[in-house]
Amino acid sequence: MRFQQILMTRYNMELSAAAEAGIDPFSSDWMAHRDLLFRRYCAASVHNQTYRDFDWFILFHPDTPRRYFDFLDGFAIPILARTTGEGIGIIQREHIRSDMVVASRMDNDDAIAAHFMQQVKVTVDGALRDGFGGGQPFLVSFRNGIVAHSPSGRWCSRSQRSAPFLTLVEHLAAGESWMSPLGIDHNDAPNMFPMISVNNKESAWALVVHERNISNRALWGPATIAQGKLQAFPRSFPRHPEGAVMAGLPCGPSHNRGVGSRVGVSDERGLWLSDREKRRLAN
Repeated sequence: MRFQQILMTRYNMELSAAAEAGIDPFSSDWMAHRDLLFRRYCAASVHNQTYRDFDWFILFHPDTPRRYFDFLDGFAIPILARTTGEGIGIIQREHIRSDMVVASRMDNDDAIAAHFMQQVKVTVDGALRDGFGGGQPFLVSFRNGIVAHSPSGRWCSRSQRSAPFLTLVEHLAAGESWMSPLGIDHNDAPNMFPMISVNNKESAWALVVHERNISNRALWGPATIAQGKLQAFPRSFPRHPEGAVMAGLPCGPSHNRGVGSRVGVSDERGLWLSDREKRRLAN
């Protein structure tokens, strides 16, 4: 059965949780810090996907300076909206072209493994073939991933039945509103829809814990993991400003590249650069 596959990310929406945590997602300080995390983890991991037949929508507040999303031209689709609901509506009206949508979500400071979008497609294909959900919305969640502790540069394994990297499969009838995975709380999601919880062998996602997290500061545990767990993530996860080396991987100039050639070159901070930025630097 044919469906449209997409990935969704919120960048700096007006969120009550941010206000409650004393975080201003519109300040220049926050934006500069988030740009670093976004390029280092999120953008690099999406560019590193082995499967490419999907659209990536990123929700930005309309007051966001253009330099924070202009470089995404041809790689992702910026959606300018003041609220998540407004952004979801814009995507449905202007970009959804199928009556079945398979939408995955990822936060702007996290990462997905190179095989993530491919595994979503394979899992959903199998579920639809088997009649899972009976034509009603259903969820797909990959249980196993890793947590990156940004200040120390260490990693640990994590298993979570309903991780923040949920995929929601929806059949859209004419005139029906699209919920999308951004319209639900991942903690409540298993109580809302049937869910396929995949006990994946390889890590499917990386949850990054840093000093400006809204809700993930308590996730870090003391255990470290073998480097083999990191093979599905870009090797552009580089040296941090504090000087820690992520997962013990070398961070010299010859190592600031992703798997294969998809991530491309990085700048002096080890951050992912778009094709547009690479052309500008070359001239």
